[in-house]
Amino acid sequence: RHLKQKLPDQILPVGKSKLIAELRDSIKRLAKYSMPILVKGEPGTGKHRVAEAIHKLSDRKENTFFQIHGADFDDQETLILGQETETGTSPGELIHATGGTLMISDLEQLSTKGQNFLAQLMFDGAFIRPGSNKKIAVDMRIIALTKGGLEDMAKNNQFREDLLQRLNVMPLDVPSLRQ
Repeated sequence: RHLKQKLPDQILPVGKSKLIAELRDSIKRLAKYSMPILVKGEPGTGKHRVAEAIHKLSDRKENTFFQIHGADFDDQETLILGQETETGTSPGELIHATGGTLMISDLEQLSTKGQNFLAQLMFDGAFIRPGSNKKIAVDMRIIALTKGGLEDMAKNNQFREDLLQRLNVMPLDVPSLRQ
């Protein structure tokens, strides 16, 4: 309780090691840009916290921080993207994240359909709702989290290589706890 009173808005990783200091510097540096970021690290290293820190230090901090789990994309596609039917349109939740940040956790679990959605969002700055053929423009930063292995998946045609290359422009490695 005392620590929360002393540092109520502590969003950066805490620690004195060289690796943590470098991680804090990287977070501050990357928060200034709006390019997609690929955050790599072992389970339990705080990749979600790193993504939140980047969002909270960025110019987009006043807007939505929207989270999608890679494995759940197909099941929640209509909820996330919305849907157009003959009876009307449901907008979906992603549209509310315009101006904010989209975080996709467990990127390696994203299906082919999810990878195609993400590629379209990154390359065109837009997406297409199920049941429609009209692109909906959105402005959002994309932060993807992974445990790793995407390069091997791309070699085996299990992950889009063009998408990986676009995400890997600004990679951020979160050190393991033992380091």
